[in-house]
Amino acid sequence: MRKTMYTQMKPLWPIIRRYRWSFINLFICVVVTSVIGMVYPYIFGMLIDEVFYQRNLQFLKYIVILYGAVFAGEQCLHICFNSAWAYLATRFSFDIRKRLYDKLLSLRPAFFTASKSGDLMTIINRDTEEILAFIHLNVFFLAANILRLLTAVAFVLYASFYLGLLMLVAVPAVVFVTVMFNRRLRTRLTEQREQYGTLMSWCFEMLAGLQDIRLLGAGKYSSRTFVHMLIQYMRVKNSSSKLEWISERTIGLISLCSDLALYVTACYLIIHQQLTLGVFIASMEYFSKGGELLQRISGASRSIQRNKVAIDRVISLLQEPEENKGSDLPGLRVTKGNIEFDNISFSYNPETPVLLNLSLALEGGTTVALVGKSGSGKTTLASLLLGLYQPESGEIRVDGTLISRCSLRSLRQAVSTNAQETFLFAGTLRENLLWGSVYQADKALWTACEQAFISEYIRTLPEGLDTLIEGDRGLRMSEGQKQRISLARSFLRPAPIIIYDEATSALDGEAEKAVRAQWNNLGGSRTAIVIAHRLSTILSADKVAVLDNGRIVAYDHHLRLLSDSEIYRRLFYEQYAENGLGMNHEETAAQYQA
Repeated sequence: MRKTMYTQMKPLWPIIRRYRWSFINLFICVVVTSVIGMVYPYIFGMLIDEVFYQRNLQFLKYIVILYGAVFAGEQCLHICFNSAWAYLATRFSFDIRKRLYDKLLSLRPAFFTASKSGDLMTIINRDTEEILAFIHLNVFFLAANILRLLTAVAFVLYASFYLGLLMLVAVPAVVFVTVMFNRRLRTRLTEQREQYGTLMSWCFEMLAGLQDIRLLGAGKYSSRTFVHMLIQYMRVKNSSSKLEWISERTIGLISLCSDLALYVTACYLIIHQQLTLGVFIASMEYFSKGGELLQRISGASRSIQRNKVAIDRVISLLQEPEENKGSDLPGLRVTKGNIEFDNISFSYNPETPVLLNLSLALEGGTTVALVGKSGSGKTTLASLLLGLYQPESGEIRVDGTLISRCSLRSLRQAVSTNAQETFLFAGTLRENLLWGSVYQADKALWTACEQAFISEYIRTLPEGLDTLIEGDRGLRMSEGQKQRISLARSFLRPAPIIIYDEATSALDGEAEKAVRAQWNNLGGSRTAIVIAHRLSTILSADKVAVLDNGRIVAYDHHLRLLSDSEIYRRLFYEQYAENGLGMNHEETAAQYQA
């Protein structure tokens, strides 16, 4: 079932209604301007008949006054329209982009797993502009040209019934051709937009991994892939352009035939004194304007098809199901920091379950390391605690309270996270430290930086905490420095539960040991879950939980697990061999815990 314009734009009506009076005033300007602008040929026809042939010089004065008044009124309305539209377009695009950004912040993580960053960037930037173009073309430009065309037909019908009939035949013919081609064009434009989004997403990925491409010697392969994708996009684009060109030429042929019919009919009527020369010249001008208007209407309708494809993408994003934030639910109150995973099952797709009837209890104030092979479910378990995903079965409790019955805002305020790959925003060091935290004085910032062992480096910078990082002109930081900034953030956030996803992997041994000592100084009220890939993380934990095939197969202290768990012992010795630490695990454990 085809959507009407109203149905298609329905999710945007709350924003449109906010500016309804501006739209109404602009539309009135369009209507008046369109009608006034079509008076000129009629005035010129009167000039020929009354002044040139009738020698009525007195009438010339009225024509000059009328012409000047029409021109002045038209220009005033044009100025009003353009200034009002510039203001409206800026505010309207701002509101749409803000709504899209807010929508992205509220979407479920599964959406981002299935989406491409290039597509999302295209929707926020290009497709938003297409909505403005759609309103401008569909509401104003197209409406204005249709009104001008109807005015031209009315003037010609008033002047000569036979010439008016010619226009009434030409206009429906052009409308039929336009509708016929637009149906095919929209399909091509949808495919073109999809190809463009795929190409942009690929380009973003390649730019992010440009150094790896060079180191792997994959430059030629990358270049061939780019050329292949670009050719696919160009083929679809050329197909759309070809269809537009055929449509334009067909309409041009109809306009030519209507002009020839006008000349033949007008000559016959003039010879038989049924038409004056002034009316003929005015009618010829209306036919010429009518042809131009039909071309514009056809071009606008093709552009509207392109706009509709973009609008579909914007609307589709706005209609994506949001994360259930539980705003009406009570906040989570953490007193001890006890965490309980009770019979949890979860899968990203039905064919491959990630967690199966997993149960795990963490005592408040302890540090628990999660170990297991890649894909065993360590990061997924942390994501469930953060409320990024909902378990298919089972329950998660914090201090006996079900997190599903608490607001997401309070849950994420109670749980802070540090990932292995730290993302820093373009801005100052101060701004990056305060992300997710309330404003804090410089003393607190420096204390957090000292705890993360990044303060000495920051003091060497000319502008200290106000140094710009990342971005086009910002300071580039190493992975180790980025991780220390992320750790400083967690020290600034008084969250009672902390998740570390190998948050110190880029630090050297001495720095990691010092940072870990600062964790221990934060107080027993903090419960720490550490997704571990390094031995130092395992050895410093109070307990170790071993995951295998989505289940907890062992949970105890490191030394006891070495004695009792074959799976853990195998994992541990593989790590020893990889890091060259020898086989005396008891001595090594004591060394790390000292």
